[in-house]
Formats: sequence, structure tokens, C-alpha cells
Amino acid sequence: MASATLTAQECFEVFEGVDEIILFTGCNIFEKGKVAKTNFKTIFTTSCDILYTFMWIFNVYSETEHSETTLNNFSAEILALQATVKLYFLIINRSKIAAVINYGCDFIREFGINPSVKEIFDKYIGICNKWRPIILRIYIVNAISFWIICGMVALFTDGPFLPFAIYLPLIDYESPFGYGLNVAYYLIVSSFINLGFFTSEMLFVSTTIMAYGQTESIAVLCENLAAYLEEFGSNDIKEINHRLAEIIKTQQRHDKFMELQEDAFGLHSFGVIFFSLLLIAVTVFGVMLNGWITGIPICMHGLWQITSLCLIGGFYMIKVDQLQTRVNSVTWYNLPWRKQKMYTCIIYKTQLLKGPTGLSRFPLNFETMISVRIFASNCRLV
Repeated sequence: MASATLTAQECFEVFEGVDEIILFTGCNIFEKGKVAKTNFKTIFTTSCDILYTFMWIFNVYSETEHSETTLNNFSAEILALQATVKLYFLIINRSKIAAVINYGCDFIREFGINPSVKEIFDKYIGICNKWRPIILRIYIVNAISFWIICGMVALFTDGPFLPFAIYLPLIDYESPFGYGLNVAYYLIVSSFINLGFFTSEMLFVSTTIMAYGQTESIAVLCENLAAYLEEFGSNDIKEINHRLAEIIKTQQRHDKFMELQEDAFGLHSFGVIFFSLLLIAVTVFGVMLNGWITGIPICMHGLWQITSLCLIGGFYMIKVDQLQTRVNSVTWYNLPWRKQKMYTCIIYKTQLLKGPTGLSRFPLNFETMISVRIFASNCRLV
């Protein structure tokens, strides 16, 4: 029991590790083990995002000479709207995200008493801890690379460093002070957005990886039941009932976990897919029409977001397929006849599992990822 509790605590620390990265923005989910509350940092971050969201209106009326400027404004607004969805996800949706995480940790406490189940979650916790800093570095390199590209474009075209032509209203951005203020504001907002994107997606990835462990736990418990029947037979009905009840309970807990995840992350996933598709369409159009170099990393960023979510969801469906195979392949015919009916219900239940989606509109799987690639190719051809 103590080892299961320790593993559950390590699982919680995985999410705390993600959460600490955006602690300075006030968008963290937890604070001292409890759901965080809104503070001054939260208000500051939200104000920056709201200002960035509405700045494009000023720029649409003040900068309309070039089509590239229009593309800049549209891209900036799409990114701002996506950031707003993620802010809602991280701030307003805190309690729902915390519910998913706590429920996943409770699953480990309850079923991690089984050494095989504990070993499964130890493996996935190790994977999360290993890949979190690597993925964070990818996001940091992505942000720095984008700044460098913008600087190079500004250098060779004698244009402004600001890549989206987004300027603070009522400020002379051509003056040294105004230009410096705009650059500082852009660097702050882009850093916050980049870290927010990383955190929101890493929370989704980590919870889905915990779902991998839950599906494997169901399969292991079924295999343990088969091993018990082969070794001891089917005489001890009480023990068989206990093992069957444990399998059914893990299925119920997993179903509830996936419902909580869909409730907490559904809008986030929908926003990522929808706004990334818009970004891809706008940037590909701009690149092909005007050679809009700055749009290339934006398009890559949109593809990266969709690909990462769909890959994680696709791997979950692979785990579900593996679960169905393992549950069907055990020697459940050694069960008493009445218990065989119960086991067939367990088999049927595994066939009803569905992967994560974006508000039930976009299934996060390999098919969606391929469809997005085709969409990007069609945009280029048009």
C-alpha cells in the first residue's frame, strides 16, 4: 500500500513539474498541492493576452497598404485567439484539470498495490519525467529560432523586427522609445504564449500517458486471472469473484478518467485543431502568393501542435487495440460457465473504448493527422 501511495505521489509530481514552469505567469493549476487561485500575475498575463487580441483591430485600420501586413494581422489574431482558449483552459478550467490529475493518482493508489500495475505506472512516470525537459527545450528553441528568423527578415528587408506588424495603439512605433516598447511587449507576450502552449499540451500528453497505464493495467489484471485459473483451477469462487470485480472496477475507473479528461481538455483540443488549421491556411496562402518567409515557422508551429496531439491520441488507440487483443487471448474458458458470461461483458466493454477528441468534433488520432497533412498540401496547390 505504501509503495502504491509513493507511486501516486510521483505521478502527481509529474504534473507539478509541468505546472512549475508557468508559475511566474499565474496560470499554474496547483499551489502547495491545492488548486491555485487567481492573483496579480494571473491578471497581468490575462491583460497582456486581451490587449494582444484586440490590437489587430487598430492595425487593420492603420496598416493596409500591403497584403503582407494583412496576413500579419490575421496570423496574429489567430494566435491570440488560440492563446485565449489556452488561458481559459489553464485559468477558468483549473478545477477540471485538477480533477483529472487527482483521479488518475487515485487510480494508482487503488490498483498500484498489484506489483505489475505499479511497474506499469513507474515506467510511464519515468517516460514523462524524461521527455518533459526535452520537449520544453524544443519549444524554447522554436521561440528563439522564430525571433532569429524575424530579425534576419528585418535586416535584409529594412523592415521592422516585429514579425506580425502588431503595434501598441497610440504610440509612435517609429520612434526609438515606441519601437523599443513594442519589441519588449512582443517578447514578453510571445514568451508567455510559448510557455502556455507547452504547458497546456504537456498536461494533455501526461494525462493521456497515464491513460496508457490504465489500459495496460486492465490487460494485466485479466492475464493475472488467467494465470490464477491455470495454476489453482476454478474451485475458489470467492477469489474469482474478487478478481473479476477488480477488473470491472478498473474499467469503470478508466471510463470515468477518460470522461473527465474529455470534459477538461475537449475545448483545448478543439481550439488547437481549429486555429492551427486556420494558421496553416493563411500562412501557406501567404507564402505561395507573396513569398511570406515569416509565415513558414508559423505554419510549422500549427502542424507541430496538431501532430503532437494526434500522435498521443493515436498511440492511445494502439493501446486500446493491444488491450482488446490481450483480453481476448487469455484462457478465460477455464472460468465457470456463469463467470464466462461476466468475462464476455468485460471483453465487450473494451470494444467500446474511444480515444480523446476535440469536443467530439475532431478525433485525436492518426487519421486526423493525415487529413491535416492533406489539407496543408491542398492549400499549397491552390
